[in-house]
Amino acid sequence: MWLDYFHPRFPNYFSNLTHQRSKKFGADGLMIDWWHNNHPGGVDKNSVAQARRSIAAAVREKMGDEFIILANVNWRKDKSTHDLINGVFLELYKTPYHRQNAYTLSEIEEIEQLIEFHNAYLMEPKLIALEPWRITKEISDDDRNSEENRKYAKLFAAMATVIPKNGYILYADGNPDTPKGDHAHFFYDFYNIDLGKPTSSMTKIDDGIAYKMFEHGLIIYNRTNRPAKVKFEKGEIEIGALEGLICEELTLGWNCT
Repeated sequence: MWLDYFHPRFPNYFSNLTHQRSKKFGADGLMIDWWHNNHPGGVDKNSVAQARRSIAAAVREKMGDEFIILANVNWRKDKSTHDLINGVFLELYKTPYHRQNAYTLSEIEEIEQLIEFHNAYLMEPKLIALEPWRITKEISDDDRNSEENRKYAKLFAAMATVIPKNGYILYADGNPDTPKGDHAHFFYDFYNIDLGKPTSSMTKIDDGIAYKMFEHGLIIYNRTNRPAKVKFEKGEIEIGALEGLICEELTLGWNCT
């Protein structure tokens, strides 16, 4: 059953409901799914766009600028409500939908561009929640933590950390992998590495290669199909193709994971 979000009273109803629920549960924000104009059933895209704008405006007015409005935009570059929302969920389905192999080089480049796009236009605090789908051979933690999956998990974690102001990562099973639910995942050990707070924004070395400095090290990624060497005052870092590195600063160099 569909909600009648085209109804002129729906934005006010939804904003009041958001206010009630946020007070009841102590929520700092909400996430809205399907935040795009491509709704099924022959729905007019312009009407969907107007409805989304009205809903976001009503919630923002009701809840104030500190309230988080995070929306699932998938692969879309649409900034039509970015003056009203401050976060996006990039649930990056694969094409075809049941595909279980790795993203292509061009798709990974598009992911980089997506993060840059939304980071440029969102309201503060500019939250980017990145969910790329893993390579699936079987449904198990051993497969989630395979050498191949660890490599891509670290690459995407590095991209989610380096590119945006505030990035988050969930390297997850694909939604079609199992009928038991979506977003199943493995908690990788490198997620626990603490480099402190960022001390710089993203610095691009070359097309597809960038890093960000932190209090106790740096994070660097290389989304290209060629290895690279990057020189820093503390010494040179070698980074392989399609690799992300989390590097702790040492007295005489780097300890990169």
